[in-house]
Parts: sequence; structure tokens; C-alpha cells
Amino acid sequence: MRRWFAEQGWTLTGTDEDFEKVARQYVYLLVNKIVFYYILRLKKSQLPKIQVPLGVEGEQFREILQSFFNLALENYATIFAANFLDTIPLPDELTGQLRNFIDRVGEYDFSKVEYEVIGRVFERLIPERERHKLGQYFTRSDVVDLIIGFCVRSPEAKVLDPACGAGTFLVRSYTRKKFLDPHKPHEELLKELYGIDIAKFPAHLTTINLAARDLSVEENFPRVLCEDFFDVIREKRIPILKKEYMEKYRAEGLDLKKLMVEIPLCDAVIMNPPYTRREEMEDLLPKGYTERLQNLVKEDWGISVGKWLSIYGYFFLHGGAFVKKGEKLGLITSNSWLDVDYGKYLQEYFLKNFKLLTVIESKVERWFEEADINTCITILEKCSITKDRNNNFVKFVQLKKPLREFFAQTDNEIERWKGIDKFVKFIEKTDEPCENDMMKVYPITQKRLWEEGFDLKNKYEGSKWSKYLRAPNIIFNIFDKHQNQFVPLKEIAKVELGITTGFNPFFYLNPKDVREWELEPKFLKSLIKSPRECKSIFVKPTDLKLKVLVVTEEKGKLRGTKVLRYIGWGEKEGIPERPFFKSKTKRWYKLYADKTPPILVPNLFWRRHGAFYNEQKCCVDKKLIGITPFDESLSKSICAILNSSLMSLIREMSGRRTLGQGALDISTWDYAKLWIVDPRQLSKETLKELQEKLIRLSKRPIEDIF
Repeated sequence: MRRWFAEQGWTLTGTDEDFEKVARQYVYLLVNKIVFYYILRLKKSQLPKIQVPLGVEGEQFREILQSFFNLALENYATIFAANFLDTIPLPDELTGQLRNFIDRVGEYDFSKVEYEVIGRVFERLIPERERHKLGQYFTRSDVVDLIIGFCVRSPEAKVLDPACGAGTFLVRSYTRKKFLDPHKPHEELLKELYGIDIAKFPAHLTTINLAARDLSVEENFPRVLCEDFFDVIREKRIPILKKEYMEKYRAEGLDLKKLMVEIPLCDAVIMNPPYTRREEMEDLLPKGYTERLQNLVKEDWGISVGKWLSIYGYFFLHGGAFVKKGEKLGLITSNSWLDVDYGKYLQEYFLKNFKLLTVIESKVERWFEEADINTCITILEKCSITKDRNNNFVKFVQLKKPLREFFAQTDNEIERWKGIDKFVKFIEKTDEPCENDMMKVYPITQKRLWEEGFDLKNKYEGSKWSKYLRAPNIIFNIFDKHQNQFVPLKEIAKVELGITTGFNPFFYLNPKDVREWELEPKFLKSLIKSPRECKSIFVKPTDLKLKVLVVTEEKGKLRGTKVLRYIGWGEKEGIPERPFFKSKTKRWYKLYADKTPPILVPNLFWRRHGAFYNEQKCCVDKKLIGITPFDESLSKSICAILNSSLMSLIREMSGRRTLGQGALDISTWDYAKLWIVDPRQLSKETLKELQEKLIRLSKRPIEDIF
């Protein structure tokens, strides 16, 4: 059961809710199978009516039912083949109710009902309110249709959804291809649509939803695999069912050739992959699974990715291996890859192997209300020509209105697809920044995205792409007009975190501690632990509450000092045995307290924004970031620039709002890459004016921005 839960992307908690989920899937699967079996009898008269003798107990009842389903396995193995759920015995008390249901369905004359009506019955067999309880997050059709509008451009397109869920992407691709060629027959459409899902229930739903497009056709065989996508190799015949079930049906003498599907290189690979975070993957997936995915990426692309890459990142990477040159890859995923550290692997992969056509996110709505995550749509076109990739304009699109307002919400498919095509064409043709009440589009060349991702050692480290979605266009206008006057902060200054002590209660002392131990002043330095201690942007030791212990001498040279007695007390308390100090064989108490940078900035901004000038060379805690200009004479000028309104806006572009109440988190590396006006290009008069303004600014109290 634990393995089955992992395949669904769930965590087995052992609560009643777990068993409720199992029961719901069990019932819906069984009802689906029974109804679909009777629909098949319209075309396959050799299929007998289901009959279960009276008095049969639950386990035998289940076996008899499966024996009927096995007769329809040839084209519909994904629907009728047994899996873990089907091995659960039917409770004896329910056999009577189920027999009555089977008898009633068997008496119904489906031949008098239009096939389109039957198709709609299957679509609605699982009420929308039940979907969340079943663990199935259905992708909204407007999001799906927009991705398809970018990716499925020909009626001949081969389409793959490797995380197909209930089949929304494939069913809508079917409709799209039918719009592009109204005369294309059902069986030809099915041959060009491929779905994969690791879990039986969604694979089952996808198969039924595709087959139900036209139940009048004899050759009605959806290409849907119940398999782990990361076990699927392109252009190799893959069993529709998992290995253990294929072996079972081989033993029963079934022709397995029809239970094999080959996934070709496709014109469109589109999906809504799982959002499982790296830390959740460890709980849900088998041991060694992440390492297997990393090896798969090396085989596909010859690249290594960090251990923190979320599962959706691997869908980007492996999915791209199934895309033809010049064709499309389209996903809706978490937007975290735009900013977080592991996003650099995806960014480099995109820029080196694709034209990144567009990244779209909404400012006004969540596209998955039931999933607590912010999302974006990413559309890529596979391209091996460096020049073409470099010249490509990447369109960063922020929608200011709900997506449904951008194209017709109608049952008329022709009108709907025409509206989607018009919207797609507008985005594709926009090569200049534009903004209106509906949306903001910022185009940027792929070459520029590539170049901004390198550090000073010419190593690709990525950059924060979310700024191109969320920052006002005026910022980019300034950059474009004055780009030669801006440089990354790391080019003009050293950027580093403050002191890490390993055990603050020992090294950080308040006035009471200093008095009680009678510690010598020469071993103590003023410490700024929080910017809230500063009443001005000039750091004053008199405003600071704490001292930090700074001892560099060996204990032999400390004889007769009070600080030696304090160090001895720390050793009796076992502080040197803490993991942080294990590598310090001798002077465990020695701090590298030479970090007294002239400029300090918080790594978290909320109510107060600003940079602080540390003229008195106070020590700095790791909660602050220190900036030491390579040219010390520029320190005050750089501090003044960092306190400007322009830099506040640039900082907003560079940080992450991952914390509550809108706090802005900026890492050391974020600051190192922060674009700043280059003071080396300013005149002496301008530098002097900046320094004077900093002094005037220091005489004002720092107020909350709220």
C-alpha cells in the first residue's frame, strides 16, 4: 500500500483519510470499468453479459468480475487490467448492491443513446467536488488551451503528455487537431496522442476520456502507458502496463504485441507535472530514486544538476528529450525555478538547447487554487543553432486580468481556438516592451539572458528572471539607456556574510555578562546583530547592546586574565565538543572577527529599507551582509547609492518574497549580482555630493515604510 501511495504522489499517514482515498478510487474505478465494458459490447458482440451467481463472497465476486474484464484487455489494458486496487477483496456486505448495479447497467440499451452523449457521461462520472478527495488536481482548460495554442500547430502533430492525469491536455489536443483538420478520423487522432502516468487511476481516466471521443469506431485504442515516465525511453516499445502485470497476462496466453506502445519524437510535449519539492521526494520516493534521475539527465543531455532540483525540473529535462528539433515543449509548473538556486540548471538547459519563447504568469489569480503554489507557463522550442537561439526574443508576460478574459469562453470550438491563436500571435509578434490594463510584456534577447548568468570566474550561475515579469518597465528603460553605467556589485566590492560563531550564547555578551566575568576590554568588540539596533544609517557603538568575544592568542599567553577563566568555563560546559568546533583542534575559541565591512545591509527587508555605514568598524553578525569596496575611498558614495530610491526598486527585483507578510529575502549571492550605478564613472563633484547627502541622510531617524 505504501508503494501504491507513493505512485499517487501521496504520503501514507495511517489515518482514516488514507483509507477513504483508497475506497473512493476503488469504487470509481470499478464503476468506470463496468459501464465501459457494457459500452464496448455495442461493437464487440462476442463480449458476454456480466453475470455473477448468487451467494458468491467478496473475494470470488472480484475474481469473476476480473475474468470478464480480461476478455476486453486487448485494446483497453489500461482500463481493465488488474492492479493493486483490484486485488482488494470486495466486502461481502456490498456484493448484493454491486450485483444489482451490474444487472441494471446490463439491462440498459446503450444503442439508443448517441455516442456523444455517452462520452459526456464518462466525462462527468466523477463529480468535480470529488476530484480533490481522489488526489487528482485537474488542470484548468483555459491554461491547457493556451499551452496547446503555442505548441500544437498542425493537425499532424504528435503530442505527448508524460504526466497525463485525467487526460485534459490530450483530450484538448484531440479537439485542437480536429479544429485544424475537421476531417481527420478518430483512429488517426488517437495514433498521434500519447499519455503516460505512473498511477493506474489517472491512466485509466485518460484512456476512457480519449476513447469516449468517438465510441462508434472499431479501432479505438488510446496510447496511454501506466508507467513511470523516467523509465520510458523514446522510440523503444514500452509495455502499456507495469512489468508484473505483463508477466501475469503473458502466462495467461494473451497476445502482448497489442499491449506495447512506442513513444516517438514528438511535435509537442505538454504537461502539468507534479510539484513535489526535493525534501518531499525523499519521503515519497524509493531510496536512490533521485540519484537515478540525475543519471538519466546525464544520459539525456550530458549535464549534472544539483540535489535540490524539484521533480518538475526532471520533467522539463527528460521531456525535452522527446521533442523534435524545431518543435515545442510546454509546461505549467511552480515558478520557483525563476529565482531559486537550482533554477540555474534549468535556465542553462533552456538557453543552450531551446529558444525560450515565453514565460507567462498571472498577477491576479492562482491557476491551481487547491494547490498552495504560485505557477507559471513556460513555452520552449528545441533549437541546436546558437545564432538562432541568441537572436530569439524571450517574452516575459505578466497577466493583469484573469486568463479567461483573453479569449472566448464558449462551447464553440472554432471561436475559442481562433481567440487563442490571436492571443498567441500577439505575444509571439511583440518585440518591444508594452503594457496596458490587461498585461505587461517585456521582450529580451536570449543572448542577454545568457550573458547575465555568468559570474566573474566565467561560471554559469543563473540569474533572477522573475524581475522581467514583475518589475515596472521604467526600470528596464533606465537599464537600456544607461546600461554601460551599471555594474554588478561584485565587480566593485567584496560581498560576504557576517560572523558565524557556532554558539552565540558563549561569544555574544551583554553588559551584565561582561561585568560578572570582569572580561578585559581588549578582548571585546562592539557587535551589530540586527539593523534595528541602529537609530541612524551611521552605525554607532553606543547604540549597540552586545559585545563579541575576540581572542586570538593561545591559552599559554592568557595566564592571569579573566578571559582565560571564561574560556575554561566554556570547556567545562562542553562547547568545544559541539560539531561546529570539531575541526578546530587548538584555539576553538578563536573567531575570525576581522569582518568589519564599511557597508552593511540586511538579508531580510520588511518595514525598514536601507544600507548602513560602519565607520567605527564594529563586528557584524551573519544576519547582515557586509560590503567592502575594493577602492576604500568609494565606500561612502556606494553606501549613498544603496540608499537611493532606484536601488530600492532594483533590490525589489532581485529578492524573493518567500516569507509571510511580504518580507523580502536577499541572499549574499543576490547582493553580489545586484546591478548598481558604477561610482568609478562618476565625477569627483558627483562623488562629493553623494557623500554629503549621505551625511545629511544620517541625521534623519530611520522610519518604517508602512
